[in-house]
Amino acid sequence: MSILKITDLVVKYGSKPVLKGIDLEIDSPGIYALVGPNGSGKTTLLNAISNLIPKSSGKITVFNSDNSNISNYKDMSYFPDQRVLYPYLTGYDHFNILMNVYKIDKGTVKRTIEKFNIESYIGKKVGEYSLGMKQHLLIALSSVIKPKLMILDEPMNGLDPSNIVKIRKLLIDIANEGTAILISSHNLFEIDMMTSKVYFLKDGKLMYEELKLEERVIFSFEKDIVDESIKTDTRFKIEGSSIEVNTKDISKSEALSILGELPNKIVDFKIQSKSSEDRYREIFEI
Repeated sequence: MSILKITDLVVKYGSKPVLKGIDLEIDSPGIYALVGPNGSGKTTLLNAISNLIPKSSGKITVFNSDNSNISNYKDMSYFPDQRVLYPYLTGYDHFNILMNVYKIDKGTVKRTIEKFNIESYIGKKVGEYSLGMKQHLLIALSSVIKPKLMILDEPMNGLDPSNIVKIRKLLIDIANEGTAILISSHNLFEIDMMTSKVYFLKDGKLMYEELKLEERVIFSFEKDIVDESIKTDTRFKIEGSSIEVNTKDISKSEALSILGELPNKIVDFKIQSKSSEDRYREIFEI
């Protein structure tokens, strides 16, 4: 089953075309990045997919059905940014809304709150939240319905490094559980840490590239590696306090999920390959 398919999509604002014949297809879980400069039409594309704005021509299907079909949205989530949250409601109030709309049981909500580690502030009004708290809440709300397709517009925007790391791991875990995530972002470094599946949007056209099919990632740890389960895994090349992985053998997201669980903490990493930033510079002639 196709999760998302776009064919020759055109979107105009008045007589001005913003999207000029977009083609895109996602047919498996994973993280897919949408990259382009400000004003290139990224948010317009996400809004068109979610049927929040009309298309001028072309076709969009979600789960093999036209994107105007309201039944699609029981398996799809889209929170544009933290402005969709109600500042005078608590985090739990927002979950209550979804419980009523999607008929979600309280047990599922409780497990989601615990999984995203937002128990300490879920009872507070969202107007009192920091930006990081709001982004955690948004992703928790997006995932509670266990969507097959999740769309996120700049979820890392404005976050400090600690929250970026937390959000990154949450998104990787969600994708590994079977969700296709389409994420727009300006943070090309974070894109490289999450996926090699990148759509570049330029002049209203979309270019898809499966970047870095083969690359080396070297993780540095606090101390020498002694964990036997890692030592016996041939996908990991260990030298002292460093572990090298080749993405031909294991994806970055899977490697990060495994290594992130070790008691020996990751303190640094290096990616040795052409990055999405390198490709961005080529495409946009920077």
